[in-house]
Amino acid sequence: MHFFYPGPAQLYAQVPVWTAEIFSKGLVSFNHRSPQVVECYKQAVQGIYEKLSVPESYTVVFTSSATECWEILGQSFAGDQFVHVFNGSFGAKWATINQQLGNRVHSISFALEEPPPVSSLPAADWICLTHCETSNGTYLPENEILAIKSRHPQALLALDATSSMAGIAIPWQVMDFVFASVQKCFGLPSGMAVLICSPQAVERALQKANTQHYNSLAVSLPLAKQYQPTHTPNILGICLLMKLMQEIESIGLIDQRLRKQAQEWYNWLEEHGFTLLVKNPAFRSPTVIVLQAEAKEINHLKQCALQHGIVLGNGYGPWKETTVRIANFPAIDKKSITVLEQFLLTFQATKKNLSLLP
Repeated sequence: MHFFYPGPAQLYAQVPVWTAEIFSKGLVSFNHRSPQVVECYKQAVQGIYEKLSVPESYTVVFTSSATECWEILGQSFAGDQFVHVFNGSFGAKWATINQQLGNRVHSISFALEEPPPVSSLPAADWICLTHCETSNGTYLPENEILAIKSRHPQALLALDATSSMAGIAIPWQVMDFVFASVQKCFGLPSGMAVLICSPQAVERALQKANTQHYNSLAVSLPLAKQYQPTHTPNILGICLLMKLMQEIESIGLIDQRLRKQAQEWYNWLEEHGFTLLVKNPAFRSPTVIVLQAEAKEINHLKQCALQHGIVLGNGYGPWKETTVRIANFPAIDKKSITVLEQFLLTFQATKKNLSLLP
């Protein structure tokens, strides 16, 4: 099978080998506070610093999912004013979770083809952004993030990087919280997420000292400094992350390759008659490509692809019936891309021939 679903997605080919090695060493059976597991945690974190260019002054916390990160941040900073800026379903869901937690939330939505309304954002304790919006294939360029931070230097800047971390470079110098699940650009099995916190963010969390919830940051952060979790974690996931960080290229090289590959995809799709949901190239995601067509054609495309051993992503939210999503993640190899291209060529040719029939 060739997996282009944007999460859970194609795993790195080495994952079965790494898993066998981890099991052979008995690592998943050690106590989560044992020296063996603590060392794996430490190596995974050090790998994140090295391969993802994260400053070593930042603290790495492992959680169960990006969705849990939404809750952890909202619970740990109860009473703060949050501004959520989004143009898609996942950004909107994050804002909804914060509202359900009883926090003060100001939601600002913007159009797919436009930049975020940087000049009109109100003052707040937090500004919450989505880097690559998985639901519609949009992208928040670095210059927009920098402009927001420049206008609001005192606000904590939080970035949902679920479809970008480990695939696209992140401007760490202006970020306070960045989080992502590992089943997308990390190319690992689902069930774990990475939450990365700046020194300023750590200081604010400890000042808040909100310990009402088991995984509150005021509890998690001191333990994370010792390479330990609050609970029995996904030990296999941490060990796989450690192995991944030892093997992959630096984020600069991965970013360069993915952006080039994405541009080739966008050009190829337009040249062969496919319609892209995001019309403005400046805001097209490098990691999630979204095609648009009538619902009947989208359904037919997905069914035909599956018959050819290709798993495409369903549409999501308002675009559920009229779009298909294609992951452009680091673990997807050239062979799979060639298979998908050949299938899409055949699909377009067949569709064109059928339209010529009387």
